[in-house]
Amino acid sequence: MKLSVVIIFCDKDFRCLEKMTSMIEKYITVEHEVILVDNRNNQEPFETKYKYVSKGKNTYILEGRRQGLDVAEGEYV
Repeated sequence: MKLSVVIIFCDKDFRCLEKMTSMIEKYITVEHEVILVDNRNNQEPFETKYKYVSKGKNTYILEGRRQGLDVAEGEYV
């Protein structure tokens, strides 16, 4: 079983992104992947070890979920 975790983040969430991903790594014990969907106004690239989706700024939450689901490889999201 593989779990896909999709995180849609905006400008204010970007400051907490590292803490969020470290908590996921700490508490999820099954095989998993983390997908980051960038919804910031200023989408300057940053280095990450997770899957990263940046397909336009200020997408609605539903569109961000769809973008994350498009690249998810897990059995459960």
